Amino acid sequence: MKSKHCQLCEHKNMHILTGTTCKLTEKKPNFNYKCKDIKWGKNLKNSISNLYIDIKKNDLQTNLVYLNFVVFFTLSLVAFYYCYYLFVKSYNNDFVLFRLPLLVFVAGTILLGYSFNPLLRYIRDRNDLKRKKKELDQLLELYRVDFSIDVDYEKDAHGNKTFHYDLKVF
Repeated sequence: MKSKHCQLCEHKNMHILTGTTCKLTEKKPNFNYKCKDIKWGKNLKNSISNLYIDIKKNDLQTNLVYLNFVVFFTLSLVAFYYCYYLFVKSYNNDFVLFRLPLLVFVAGTILLGYSFNPLLRYIRDRNDLKRKKKELDQLLELYRVDFSIDVDYEKDAHGNKTFHYDLKVF
């Protein structure tokens, strides 16, 4: 948790060999509970804004991810049903026709992957963002720092989103 303090502090010094050190002491963090020399500034504002922009991006994906899940899951169920139908119809027939249900089954399995992978990735990312937000809130509560942020976005003619934020740190 000490390095979390230092990542947000303006006194942080990053070195490839020694890692994060304090510019004031030129040593690794050695405080027990909280640092008495911590200085809030650009690093804190960048961390807060990046986190909340990522949360907004994740929230904007919600409907699309669930729609993707429903569409591809439904298509996979249709493929599995059609596979069963073809299997029953071709059970006593020629071996060449017997291969078709196997191909439809493979297609249904692929569609099932297309339905679950984006959903699982979305849930994993959402949980990671919640964890990061909780860690940041706990750290700022320790120092009695509060903030308010309003994140908004604009779409250009091509559908690209540009995010804007209004951050106030108290």
